[in-house]
Amino acid sequence: FNEIEDKDTFLQWGFPWILIEFLLIMTIICDFWIVNKRRDRVINSSRSNRGVRNLGIVILSFGPAGILAAIITIRQGLFSKQTTTTGIGILSIILAIYAFGAWSDDILKIAPNLTLILGLVLLATLSMTSKFKKERWSMVLAIDSHIFIIIGLMTTGLFNEIYFTVIMILVSTTIWIVGIIQVRKILRIWGLIDLILVILFSLILVTEILDQINILICLTMVAIELGVIGWLGISNQKELLKD
Repeated sequence: FNEIEDKDTFLQWGFPWILIEFLLIMTIICDFWIVNKRRDRVINSSRSNRGVRNLGIVILSFGPAGILAAIITIRQGLFSKQTTTTGIGILSIILAIYAFGAWSDDILKIAPNLTLILGLVLLATLSMTSKFKKERWSMVLAIDSHIFIIIGLMTTGLFNEIYFTVIMILVSTTIWIVGIIQVRKILRIWGLIDLILVILFSLILVTEILDQINILICLTMVAIELGVIGWLGISNQKELLKD
């Protein structure tokens, strides 16, 4: 698409893509207008498949329509308090960014770092769900943050460096602590599995894990995590026994 050499090439490749993008944008606008009209008439406009439908638009788009679809999906999910729709919308953002990267090298270069940063932001948001009484969003934030952080670590090339171990231990700690505070067994099990997998993959992938300073940092972080988990477990023992 970005190498349009003559008029014939444009008609064969460029124009069809632009036409599809235009039709996708019009579809999004029409869907947005219909949803608002339903809301004005006090009709329940929530649809469980809206996020999936907009995700299909993101896959077909080469960028602009995908970004627009992701933003609208997130807005609709937040407004209707549909966690699944919002989660799909958040995932759609990074897909749209990589679609942009197909015709812009500058965007493609920042996409891996942006993916990792978004994952860390989602993880930080997850840690604040209990404080702001938004526990219902914990699961979707946990899933999205895992996907973003893992993809970010792989695409940035940090999966074989000590940063991989440090970040994933932070992920495990956050998930586990949230599971204890919110008394959710699935998150506690998830946090434990994360820790076990981090240790295994670090021994396999991270070449400098056995360096004295690095192993000291990792063991210190694991000790802190287990200490905090143990303290919270004792403090919330009655609630955890009921779960």
